[in-house]
Amino acid sequence: MGTLPPHGDEAVWSSLAPVEVPPIETCLRLPAVGPDGQFTVAIMDRIDLRLDPSCAQWAAGAPEGRGELRGWISFADGRPADPLSLLFLLDALPPATFDIGPSGWVPTLSLTAYLRATPAPGPLRVSQRAQVVAGGRVDEVCELWDSTGQLVGQATQLAAIRFADEGALAPYSG
Repeated sequence: MGTLPPHGDEAVWSSLAPVEVPPIETCLRLPAVGPDGQFTVAIMDRIDLRLDPSCAQWAAGAPEGRGELRGWISFADGRPADPLSLLFLLDALPPATFDIGPSGWVPTLSLTAYLRATPAPGPLRVSQRAQVVAGGRVDEVCELWDSTGQLVGQATQLAAIRFADEGALAPYSG
């Protein structure tokens, strides 16, 4: 709905700070091929997603219950992110609900994205978190910060969800 500001425009006010993540080389890269070659997630061939190990325990079958993923994201081929690619990157992570419990497909019902600025070169910090899971629906928020710490993109998503064993999930309100 307007011209995307060049990188460097400062926010007049913000309650958001760049997500804290460990150095990229200490984060876990998600592979495209699942355990034992059971499935392939082709999008992981396109991106280099490295998750903070403290929020990636779901990948080892031990979700923490926080409903949060954070780490670094960039293109696997090394090309820099541009404004159009932010739309793709805002919807490229696994569902944050994987940190709550095993589920099947989590289809998007609605996605709203905001582009805030042209990203500076380098990998982007990413945070995705579930806010509320109820009635077979989940709403998630995803945020991208560039290498200078500027918020460059945000997305809010409403998705359908069904956990494999909802009775085994413990309530969480953290």
